[in-house]
Amino acid sequence: MEGLDMNTMSAAGFAEAVGAQRYIAEMNAFDPRIGDAFVNTYAAKGPVFLVDGHDRPVYLLTDRKDSEYPNRGLRGKLVLKGGNWKEPGDWNPFAVWERQLAEETGKPVVRGIPSDADRRLREAILRNPTVFSDYFTAVPGIVLDNPALPQPWYCDVASVISARVRLDELDEVLGVPAAERDTEGYRARLNAVSTESPQWLTPVSELVDGTHVLFGFGDATKTADVLREWYSIRIAVRHVPGVEVVPLDTTGMLLFERRLWIPPYLRLDNNPLRAGKLEGGRVFMARDAPKE
Repeated sequence: MEGLDMNTMSAAGFAEAVGAQRYIAEMNAFDPRIGDAFVNTYAAKGPVFLVDGHDRPVYLLTDRKDSEYPNRGLRGKLVLKGGNWKEPGDWNPFAVWERQLAEETGKPVVRGIPSDADRRLREAILRNPTVFSDYFTAVPGIVLDNPALPQPWYCDVASVISARVRLDELDEVLGVPAAERDTEGYRARLNAVSTESPQWLTPVSELVDGTHVLFGFGDATKTADVLREWYSIRIAVRHVPGVEVVPLDTTGMLLFERRLWIPPYLRLDNNPLRAGKLEGGRVFMARDAPKE
């Protein structure tokens, strides 16, 4: 994948690459206290593929947002597994991804399956992750549809880190009988059976023919790039309309302190290179509003 070299890019270079002035202008029209800090968070996430004996992807395992998800415009949509920077010990995006999937978070990697199976599946996912690249994503506020996020854009940068688990290992972990080793059988075992399921299993064939469930946060583009570059598989990209995605050529292993573009543009309380609390009263979320 050809992108922009974020390993050495300056703050000005990042701004030009993603068209920052547009977002900054519209965000400041909403609240002039925002200044240049138009990027809401830094994420580390990626596709988890279930592969055959030749390491060819057969299924994609993702999260799926249910009807209680606060971003109402993304309910029922697919989101890659991972999460956001939030801990001082997250020295690079890869560390963010590892922590988000670690048992210490207290969150199951697949909700609704036996705890021992979840532990073993987590170990399999964490065994051989591979760093892909970074992306800038901008979701219009009207698409997000969250009263607690009233700003015109929700922007993030995400490092994409992919993992794969062999289907025969999954069969052993979940105790899947030979007669149930198909899409519906695996979905049943993975508690991925309805629009309210916390995760979803998508056959790669549905990604190729475009019949898959829509992705949120531009994650279809990230998944498509991984499949094309690593497996020579081309898919029909389908995600929520209005979402903008810009590929950025870098590595999830690069230390945050070397990401020179971060300090001017990343919201203060989500910034790994700044102090851990807001200054200047910028209101991105309802939780940030000054207390009366």
